[in-house]
Amino acid sequence: MTPNSTFVVYRKAFCRLLPMEYADKGVTKDGFPVFWFRFPDNVFDSPDKNPENSCYCRPEVAPCLLSGLADITPCYYSIPLALSRPHFFKGDPRLYETIEGMNPNASKHESMIAVQPDLGLPMRGHSRMQLNLVIHNTRLNPRTARFNNRTLPIFWIDWYFDLPTVVYRLFYLVLFICPVLQTALTVFFATLGTLLLGLAACSFSRKNTAVATKILNKSQHLLEKNTGEQLLARAQKVHIANK
Repeated sequence: MTPNSTFVVYRKAFCRLLPMEYADKGVTKDGFPVFWFRFPDNVFDSPDKNPENSCYCRPEVAPCLLSGLADITPCYYSIPLALSRPHFFKGDPRLYETIEGMNPNASKHESMIAVQPDLGLPMRGHSRMQLNLVIHNTRLNPRTARFNNRTLPIFWIDWYFDLPTVVYRLFYLVLFICPVLQTALTVFFATLGTLLLGLAACSFSRKNTAVATKILNKSQHLLEKNTGEQLLARAQKVHIANK
């Protein structure tokens, strides 16, 4: 993975696909390099700010919910529920200005996932979401009139995940031990192959030299033998002629 990479998260509870984008790079406490990904700031924006969210607006609800809210009513038996970040983080200020105790904070309320770039696998992270009750105009009970057209937070949850120790050890083996071992074995076998080729070449050269020497000696012996026989024959001819 690269800093330009993006990926999509799907959970049935979210009732939609949620993109995640690169935020920063770092190193885990176990020494693994990771890329940190987070939800874009406009992931829950209204369609006038983020047109990609227009398909999540229900025709019977007009206008759409404020920025920072995701309508999940169709996934929960038509109960008027909305998903948001904890404390309406990155949401429209009107969501939390009239509610006491709301204090949006990135370090506490933002979702982050650490991904190992070489393997492309999530290693740890926090998925933080808040469930809200969306109240439209109420007519049957005057006591609830003060909650009209408001979004009331119910609870927020932090889904934290981390890999077990045995998986980290496996990652350490794959990322740190195996590359070094692979390089060492490559150098070893390359050196061994070169030595074997050199020995084979030397052995072949020595064998050819021995064969050539043997042939040369045999040729010289035959030549000397033939020369001696020729000289003897000539001497015999001369001796006969002199008689």
